[in-house]
Order: sequence, then structure tokens, then C-alpha cells
Amino acid sequence: MKKMLFILLCISCAAGHKIMTEETFAKIENGMKENSVKKIAGKPYEVKNIGDGVYEYQYIERIFSGDRVIEVRKYLILMKNGVVTSKKMTIEKGFDPLQERNSYDLQTSGNLK
Repeated sequence: MKKMLFILLCISCAAGHKIMTEETFAKIENGMKENSVKKIAGKPYEVKNIGDGVYEYQYIERIFSGDRVIEVRKYLILMKNGVVTSKKMTIEKGFDPLQERNSYDLQTSGNLK
């Protein structure tokens, strides 16, 4: 019995979760119900109560190049009374610590000995 529980646990962990992408986001339409959105996109990263019964569902997609995040896409879906009223996507540039430093910092850092 313990072996069976362990196997089920491993399978459920390996199944993972859905990740929002542009293609998935395009499938979500105004007027769609909350349970349909979750079926398509999975559980949101964050849900904010905006007020007046409006909730903002936030999904995040990180685009990698090697081990660096080069772009962060945030998919925002507004829900009122459990129905999609609007949606938008924002794109932020990823953080690269070497690009944030100037050449003087690189020459005088304590690591160059």
C-alpha cells in the first residue's frame, strides 16, 4: 500500500502544471467564465482584488536564454462576477547584472586581483 501511494505521489508531481503562453492567452476571450479560464490556463500566479467585485488574475511566463531570463511576460485578466471583462499582456526586459554595471565598476570590482 505504501509503495502504491509513493508511485501516485511521484506521478502527480511529474505531471506538473500549465504554463501560460501567448497561444494559450489568445484562447481566452471576453465573456469566458472563470472555470473555463482555469481549465485552459491553469491556476494564476496571483489574484488581486481590485474592488467592486473585480479581480485581476496574473499569469507569468519567463523566457530564458541559457540560464538567464531575457524577457518576462505578464498576462493580466480582469474578472467581474466570475466572467472575463478584459485582458492584456505586458513585456518586461529580463535582468542581466553585467548590463546594469558600467565599465568602471567592472575594472574596479574587488574580484579583479
